[in-house]
Amino acid sequence: IARDGLITNRFKDGIRSLTTVEEPDFKDIVLEDNKAKIVFDDYSMTLVFEGDSIKMIDSADDLVGLTMENNIIKADNEPYSNHIIEYKVHEGNPVLDTTLLTNKGERNIKFVLEDNQMQVIGYEGEYITDIKAPYVGFEGRERLASSRGYIWSRTIPMLKETVFIGHGADTYALHFPNNDYVGKFLGFTSTNTIVDKPHSMYLQSAVNTGVLSVLAMLVLFGMYIIQSFKAYFFKRDYHDFIDTAGLGIFMAVMVYLFTGISNDSLVSVAPVFWTLLGMGFILNRKTIERDKEIKSE
Repeated sequence: IARDGLITNRFKDGIRSLTTVEEPDFKDIVLEDNKAKIVFDDYSMTLVFEGDSIKMIDSADDLVGLTMENNIIKADNEPYSNHIIEYKVHEGNPVLDTTLLTNKGERNIKFVLEDNQMQVIGYEGEYITDIKAPYVGFEGRERLASSRGYIWSRTIPMLKETVFIGHGADTYALHFPNNDYVGKFLGFTSTNTIVDKPHSMYLQSAVNTGVLSVLAMLVLFGMYIIQSFKAYFFKRDYHDFIDTAGLGIFMAVMVYLFTGISNDSLVSVAPVFWTLLGMGFILNRKTIERDKEIKSE
């Protein structure tokens, strides 16, 4: 009530994102020579630097009429007039600061011409031509669970580099393809968003410490879960604090492991979890040994 339904609305949005496939009208950006072709569902527009002039070409390869006022370039007819282009200069090179209107809102990208090659200004101010990253799945579900669909789809291809050894603890942001502007058009409301965590404890470990480390971790968790089922699944009587504490720790560990699917491991929480997990192993063993003694009496 105090947050005006913020929590419940986020929960509803999360459920909706699991069941809904969103088809964006934006499709692709292609850089070639002095041109940038922007592809939408039912039309495309190509921005061209030609000498000191700027041209726009439509889907039929015809010129689109342009007007410029105070460095703002706008097309004379729709749907091209829905997009706003501002002419700028960056380090002596001409720039088209482009705001594109999509069915998911406005998206911004800055095209720059250097050595007669159309490029994009990256998030560090560098000039880049590689503005697409490899991805796996989640097409149409990029906004799944607060854009986790996009992040996971771009993180999974990173794992081929960290099968045996990871990139290092807390280095995820250095290796994520943050210049994936085409993908960010689909996954975020702003292309300036910097992805610094995968929003998954398991993917986080796979990138930082390696896929083998995640497998080892999963084996450890599996051993604990199996041991806990043996200790509590058929248990009828709880004799003392050890029994009830062991069951409570088991439930806490399970909730943490489930939450880790869509949340990162944090320094503020992880020590508590690993301490409880170690205690859980000990209490499970004591419970199993005591139950055996009781049965044998």
